[in-house]
Amino acid sequence: MVACSALVILGCVGSVARQKIFIENALTEGILFIIIYCVSTLTDELQKIGGAFLAVADNKSFGQLLGEMIADSNLSNREFYEKLNIKKVYFYDIINGRMKPPPADKQIEIIKILNPSTTVRNMFFELAAKERNEFPADLKIFMDKESRNNIRNSADFNGFIESYIESFRK
Repeated sequence: MVACSALVILGCVGSVARQKIFIENALTEGILFIIIYCVSTLTDELQKIGGAFLAVADNKSFGQLLGEMIADSNLSNREFYEKLNIKKVYFYDIINGRMKPPPADKQIEIIKILNPSTTVRNMFFELAAKERNEFPADLKIFMDKESRNNIRNSADFNGFIESYIESFRK
């Protein structure tokens, strides 16, 4: 067991420097994000899973991950794009990185068709968001207006934002 204080962002466990860069980019770009501050004891296994998640997300494109997900599902590419009801050319443009990942509604359909593990599903939504320069589709669906207002009105969130902004004034 390793004791640590960690800022957990969108389910990723990473270094403080990596998290600070993420937060700065998110604030600069005006991206809505969820921040959970926790002080906990993480098992070595949890750190391995978190580290693997970040490494894969940093080194893999959305198209590569989607291709692997299709292969793991035992569907042919043709069966997949026909089930998804998209054209062959559009499918291969996504796989080969010539087109951005599909919009949120198609991302949800992909998950329904392929039924990946939770870890792969999270990577899928993170990579799609990164390449589309958007907030992850799964979290966008989850975060209705009331949820966003509850987060913004919480003392923990407001305290964090105020202290973070204050750190730039020094």
